[in-house]
Amino acid sequence: HGNVHLLGDFFLKAVVCVGLWMYFYNHVGFDVDFIEGSAWRGLPIVSRVLLLWVTVVAYRMKYYGVWTFSESMMIFSGFGYRPGGEEGSDRGCDWERYATSHILSVEFNPSIADTPRHWNICTGRWLRHYVYERLSAVGDKPSFFNMLVTQLVSGVWHGLLPGYWLFFATSAFIFQASRAIYRYEQNWPSKWRNWYVWWSLKVVTSALVLNYAGSAFVVLELGESLRVWRSVYYFGHVWTVA
Repeated sequence: HGNVHLLGDFFLKAVVCVGLWMYFYNHVGFDVDFIEGSAWRGLPIVSRVLLLWVTVVAYRMKYYGVWTFSESMMIFSGFGYRPGGEEGSDRGCDWERYATSHILSVEFNPSIADTPRHWNICTGRWLRHYVYERLSAVGDKPSFFNMLVTQLVSGVWHGLLPGYWLFFATSAFIFQASRAIYRYEQNWPSKWRNWYVWWSLKVVTSALVLNYAGSAFVVLELGESLRVWRSVYYFGHVWTVA
């Protein structure tokens, strides 16, 4: 009975995500033409930053919809069952053997470096095992080079368009910056690290920077991707360097 209820939850989630994607693109007009159009350049910088956030999130909804629908079918067939649950989990068992994404953990994650663990999960596991970890000798700790190469491999796998490469190369540096923040936080008292104001600030910053980089994945063309980034003064790159 548990898997039937879970199936219903996932199927409903898929319908909601697809519905949101269709609404934003057919009625609101948040799409690639919007951020490439002349009206975009006439907007204030704050509006451009916020609308870039909404546009890229809306673009991701079609992925969430298709992935969640396929995941519901895996649960329905029984292939999604995983005895023992995820490694390190105390749940005993779960239905996430072929989980594709954890939507809330992608959209509201205080650490950008943790985001890949919740997005396109099975592909991420494959990249981590066969690329990221194998670039280091046994016993050595993976370096930034491992991350950069892994992201570039993912970019090439997506296609031979500059926007993919720009996004994945940029994301490697963003993940490294996020890790630096995490290491810096470890010197703080726990009440500061877990302060809700600091947590909220990280969630908002992570979302803004992630969707700034993700705009290249949406636009894909080199000149247009750089123009969109330039229209918001490359704030994502500035944050990363800072």
